[in-house]
Amino acid sequence: MNFFDQLIDVSIEKDMGIYNTTDEFFCLFLNKISNNTGKNILMVVNTIYEANKLYNSLVDYHKNTYLFPMDDFLTSEALAISPDLMINRLETINKILESDKNIVITNLMGYLRFLPKREEYEKSIINLQVGSIIEPSQLVEKLVSIGYTRDTLVNKTGEFGVRGFIIDIFPIGEDNPIRIEFFDDEIESIRYFDSDTQKSITKKDEIKIRPFSEFLAIKSVPEEHFNKQKYLPEYTQITNISGYLDDYITVFKDYEQLDTSYLNILEDTVEFRKEKDSDFDGKYMNDFSKLPMEYPIYYYSLNNLNSNDKVSKMYDFNIKTINNFNENSEQINEFIRKQIDSQKTVIICLKKYQIRSIRQHLNMKLVDTTFENIHLGQVNIIESEFSKG
Repeated sequence: MNFFDQLIDVSIEKDMGIYNTTDEFFCLFLNKISNNTGKNILMVVNTIYEANKLYNSLVDYHKNTYLFPMDDFLTSEALAISPDLMINRLETINKILESDKNIVITNLMGYLRFLPKREEYEKSIINLQVGSIIEPSQLVEKLVSIGYTRDTLVNKTGEFGVRGFIIDIFPIGEDNPIRIEFFDDEIESIRYFDSDTQKSITKKDEIKIRPFSEFLAIKSVPEEHFNKQKYLPEYTQITNISGYLDDYITVFKDYEQLDTSYLNILEDTVEFRKEKDSDFDGKYMNDFSKLPMEYPIYYYSLNNLNSNDKVSKMYDFNIKTINNFNENSEQINEFIRKQIDSQKTVIICLKKYQIRSIRQHLNMKLVDTTFENIHLGQVNIIESEFSKG
């Protein structure tokens, strides 16, 4: 058991709460939960800013860490969406369907977002193989139904083009578009090609075309409703991002804050409907209180401990931030000596080039080591990627 395993030596329980820690340390905690339980983790935070911040720290510790981001504004849900964020969400869905022990971080609006059921999403994936039989017109129809748009030249993700018995497609998740050549209704060849030069790159025996839309319907959809997520419940059964995770733990950061933000969203919905969307009488997103909370854990930010009748047991990690010394050698040395004098162990985690730099500032004995071999009562130097102290 290494140093951090000892530091986070708590039994993972349903409805547990943790507090008196920092986001950076909490990333270590999430990583340990994932490694110890083998479960997927869905982390829900309030804003897209918090989601990005946590993701940038956690990705250093856990390779299967993904972001499911949604604009924080109701109008983006009701009227339009960011194409870049949509692609990010779809890429996250595709990755978590193909791997396990994933950690998915989402903001409240991402958590509430209507999505088609996982079974419908998986059924909509188009699998093409050399030698398989499919009418080109049928393939075109399928591509349109999963969000691809037809264009003359294919040069960006989500586009397809038709020229006689050739269909070009730029699938999501691919670096280059593909060219499918037919002989009558049989796929004769599948090739990657360069969208600038139009020249073939490599051959493929098979390819998966994953949806380029979160709006997947099992019934006919009028054009004015297509790709507008508020209408999705009219055309298929719905879920949220948790519906794409098997055997998962839900972790809420500051649950009461999330609950308050949801109530504010409901108030904004009433005003928005009055002013700009009076013809629509449905819901814009899932109900926060009705979404499944698989094995919930509650994380309270530093100095933000509130009462929560859902919590069965609280863990106080007593983690504190340290001052920013701004390369003041005198202050750094004074601080570390005080810790050593009070029988504490000091661990300094830095990148390789930073270790060379810190040695010029510290006037004391330093021990180069690893997390598995911490020297108690001394100043330990460990090469490690940490986003923050």
